Amino acid sequence: MLDIAQCHILHRRSNECMDSYVLSESSMFISDARIILKTCGRTRLLHAMDTLLNLAHRYSHMDSVINVFYSRKNFMRPEIQPHPHNSFEGEIDFLDNYFQDRWFLYTISAPQAPLPYADHTLEIMMSEMPHDVMSVFTRAKSGIDRVVPFGTIIHEELFDPCGYSMNGLLPQTDQYVTIHVTPEPDFSYASFETNQNSMCLYKQTLRVIDIFKIQTRSQVKMQNFGLERIDEVDFHAVQHETLVYAQYVKRKGTGTKNVPLKRAITDDDGNSD
Repeated sequence: MLDIAQCHILHRRSNECMDSYVLSESSMFISDARIILKTCGRTRLLHAMDTLLNLAHRYSHMDSVINVFYSRKNFMRPEIQPHPHNSFEGEIDFLDNYFQDRWFLYTISAPQAPLPYADHTLEIMMSEMPHDVMSVFTRAKSGIDRVVPFGTIIHEELFDPCGYSMNGLLPQTDQYVTIHVTPEPDFSYASFETNQNSMCLYKQTLRVIDIFKIQTRSQVKMQNFGLERIDEVDFHAVQHETLVYAQYVKRKGTGTKNVPLKRAITDDDGNSD
């Protein structure tokens, strides 16, 4: 499957509930009923869909897909990406061969009762990092230990000549943390994603911002209806889930304070607020 996506496994860690894989091009997490596959670069993620569904059927006897979420940040150079990844419209058309039609955040949900437990995912996508921050990305130097819950099982990869990937598993749960850094001067980029619930997400976000000292960030939180929603910037409800999206830019001369740059949620008719 990963050969088709054009990436491979560098190393693996496991706990009682989940397997974690640091890949040559990002990360993969597998639990009993869920797979999370994140790739970067010029990988062919969607081309692995057919093999993924066949593997789930062959080895786990799973024939019904309950939820699919597909999202990505806009590409800096879409013209060098392989089809269908050179446009979001092309990716939607590709996914529609397998699932129902959706737009903006591609999501399908099978008609069923909501999940019986609370679930959420926080994702922070960051760019324009200072050079001194980009140069220290190993766990010991960057302070990444401070943004993960105590006891997190960490495995990481420092790439040559640049780049950093880290996966973390929380013991005895299917909760994870993953961080990826591309510290190249012309297009520095970092991402942080977690579904942990053992520490405050607000405080965790502030620690991420402090460590990366970012100029611009986009932030997404997905949660199901087992969690109470507090006031956020913008939100959009999909079946059994709520999507919260915001983009921020650092205000000049204000340290770590941030102000909204853009807030965009697309509804089912394709309209943006």
